[in-house]
Amino acid sequence: MTQLIEIACDESGSEGENLMEAAHCVFSHASVNLSVGEAEAIMSDLACRTKSNARELKSKVLLKRANQRHLIELLRPDGPLAGRANIYLADKSYFVVGKIVSLLIEEDAHARGLNITAHEREIANQLFDLGPRALGEVNWKRLLIGFNNLVRTKKRSDSMHVRFSDFVALLDDIRLRSHRAPVSEILALMWNAREHARQFEDPPESLLRQLEPIVPTMNWVATSWRLRLGDVPIAFIHDEHWALNPETTELLIDVAKARTIIGGVVMPAVDLRSITLVDSKSDPRVQVADILAATGRIVGENALQGDTSGPLVDSVKPFLDFHGLWSEKSPLGSLIPPEATAHLSRESVV
Repeated sequence: MTQLIEIACDESGSEGENLMEAAHCVFSHASVNLSVGEAEAIMSDLACRTKSNARELKSKVLLKRANQRHLIELLRPDGPLAGRANIYLADKSYFVVGKIVSLLIEEDAHARGLNITAHEREIANQLFDLGPRALGEVNWKRLLIGFNNLVRTKKRSDSMHVRFSDFVALLDDIRLRSHRAPVSEILALMWNAREHARQFEDPPESLLRQLEPIVPTMNWVATSWRLRLGDVPIAFIHDEHWALNPETTELLIDVAKARTIIGGVVMPAVDLRSITLVDSKSDPRVQVADILAATGRIVGENALQGDTSGPLVDSVKPFLDFHGLWSEKSPLGSLIPPEATAHLSRESVV
């Protein structure tokens, strides 16, 4: 029998379903294919180099300017993590735009017997890249914040609770402010699909948290490891996360078995056996993932501010997942080196 491979994971920048008014604009998820012994050696070496006596060396210590050289050393091309780690980045604002398309526009198209699944990303890219200029930054943020606050499962106090009627009024106001035809057309599609937003005013407890980035992230990360490792059974060992409840983990395991299409290429099914949550203090592999996730988030956030160069950025690039969640024109895309997709070919995955 093929041996089960355990992939240890952690995230950085998770603030629940509060995406538009969060402290961090990037969600980062890291995963590593290491044995416990290998991870212990890495963490012991880092603790020695940074002179840390803490029970668990946290990423904030390594990200201090004085210690970044140790992080860069860990990420060197011939280092212990080469080819054995993955960092997935998601632009939270773009994630919200994607949900506008999938939860409103795509749902309305489906109700009318149309299938626009293959065009969802294209629509999201167009809205995200042109929206701020077409509407102005203030109105653009009003739109995304209003949608975010309506759809989030955990509602705010009554004074801050966005109701369905509030969102419709907001959308009615903003759709008339667009100065670009492509954005006006997408806003018209949103307006025609507005009734589909009513379900989020008082969602049932069983409704999947649509705005939690970790769910679609883990779905893709499973596929990403399948592309690297081949057809082998895998299990995720993940730091404790409130959104990864039994219902969600069971859904993720089921979805992994399905074949999806990315960029016209059929992705293989993933033999994902389990998702186990642990306290990071008990597993050094998760501690390594924690360090990588935080490093990826910092690099991603700096990139969105225009900083896409430097020793730390160059060290992180080879570990970034090529299929992260950002718009077509995002600076995040410029971080992905051409060789990042070398393992992706029609022959290897179909």
